Amino acid sequence: MNSKDFIDVAGSLVANPRSGYPEARYRSAVSRAYYGSYHFALEVLLRFGVTVPKGPNGHQTVKNHFLFSKNDTALEAARRIGDLGHERNTADYKLENKKYTEERNAKYQVERASEVVSLLEQCLQEPNFTEIKAYFDSAQSA
Repeated sequence: MNSKDFIDVAGSLVANPRSGYPEARYRSAVSRAYYGSYHFALEVLLRFGVTVPKGPNGHQTVKNHFLFSKNDTALEAARRIGDLGHERNTADYKLENKKYTEERNAKYQVERASEVVSLLEQCLQEPNFTEIKAYFDSAQSA
């Protein structure tokens, strides 16, 4: 299994009405979409030689690593990961919020997760890779 499989499952949850009660599917899709993008971000950080401690603080740490790199593509990925995290919290913990009674809202978050993956893939390509790697190397030696 890879991290993008979570995003694929999220898309299936949104699109397949036979998967159960709509609101539960939509909320679950948002959660899976976030975790797919989060785990992909972890994989990208490993490619830069950066490890993230396990536990709840890891979520903020992942976002911060990309924010502090000051690379425009990484910054945008970090913002979107943060937005997805916020939406995941809404979907998972704020059942009184009716945002995810509508398919379009869940579908949008799944699309955003795919966009995060695309941005992170761009971080692995030149010239982004060299710029971000230089930041991580200097941060680790400091």
